Amino acid sequence: MREFRELKEVEEETRSSAPTLILFTAPWCKPCEEMYRELSKMAGVVTEVKIYVIDLSKHPEAALKYSVINVPTLIIFKDGKPTIRKVGFIKSEELQSLILRITGDMK
Repeated sequence: MREFRELKEVEEETRSSAPTLILFTAPWCKPCEEMYRELSKMAGVVTEVKIYVIDLSKHPEAALKYSVINVPTLIIFKDGKPTIRKVGFIKSEELQSLILRITGDMK
């Protein structure tokens, strides 16, 4: 899992045919920290999905572009289109379920 440095990177990665999961966070957000930890664990197991994080305090333009009003917000892109959007804390089991939905299987 890695953090984007520029919005241009986000646009390039989300155009990929591989599913791309992006977690939109803020440094003051405790639920964001918990989800970040869960996704970090999953990033080592799930290879079919690219996992990224965007700190909206560093990239407020991303909030506008992707209509993110609250954090944490998780968006999964496939073939350049947002296919799943979840707002608020998501438990590990639901994160796994979302990834299964988008990939069809999980190791």
